[in-house]
Amino acid sequence: MRMNELLEEDIPKFLPEVMVKLLATSDENGKPNLAFIASLYAKDPKTVIFADFMWGKTNVNIDQGNHKVASAFMDLGLNFWNIPGDFTHWETSGETFEYFNNRSIFKYNAYSGISRAGFINIHHVDRQKINILKLAGSLVKSVIAKGAVKNSHEIDKLNRLTFNHFNKLLTLKYITYLQEDGYPTIIPVIALKPADKGRVYFPISPFKKEILEIPENVEIACLGLSLKIIMFQIKGKYKGIKKFRGIKLGIIDIEEVYNSLPPLTGERIA
Repeated sequence: MRMNELLEEDIPKFLPEVMVKLLATSDENGKPNLAFIASLYAKDPKTVIFADFMWGKTNVNIDQGNHKVASAFMDLGLNFWNIPGDFTHWETSGETFEYFNNRSIFKYNAYSGISRAGFINIHHVDRQKINILKLAGSLVKSVIAKGAVKNSHEIDKLNRLTFNHFNKLLTLKYITYLQEDGYPTIIPVIALKPADKGRVYFPISPFKKEILEIPENVEIACLGLSLKIIMFQIKGKYKGIKKFRGIKLGIIDIEEVYNSLPPLTGERIA
């Protein structure tokens, strides 16, 4: 369901600190980046806010003037919100700044609180509930397709740690790319798996419509987030939809791999 703004009853659903909260940005070359931002909240139906707590690629992209962004939220009930918008400004004082510094995740930390608060004007909201049966089916399909999607010109990008991370059933995966209007969009691809050390694949269900709209050869980023809050990001080219063993799969050829956790946040691994 697409809306121009958030529903009032949805705003409190973003308050828990233990939920998926993502922010997609892009660099000066149009390459997307996807980060887990625990401080993302909705201030009102038209505004998303977040705290600048640790320096990373997200902050660099925004400070370089790339202000078309997208935030996303997913709760334990598998409700998912994809929210493209425009970053407007930072604040270093005031009500929102103090709100973040009084949140428990920032109030009792070793770093003396946040440095600034960011504001995003919502462009639109895509809200849907992930169908659990379709999700289960996609997990089965990803196992069936294993071994049929290998890259014929395999390039080693994933090491043992990152390969196992993206291969785990309980690692949540999300992709982002820039649409024609310049806004990133974020899509859950929970059943994504590595085909080998240079390629990953994912069934097109349960977000079939959104996945079929992804252009071939577009730059794409994928964040893998484990329940233990271990995160890695891969970036590469989307090779479109291929059919393997009767199953339609999206394919990404990996070009770069990044660590997404401190103290090496944003450090390139491969």
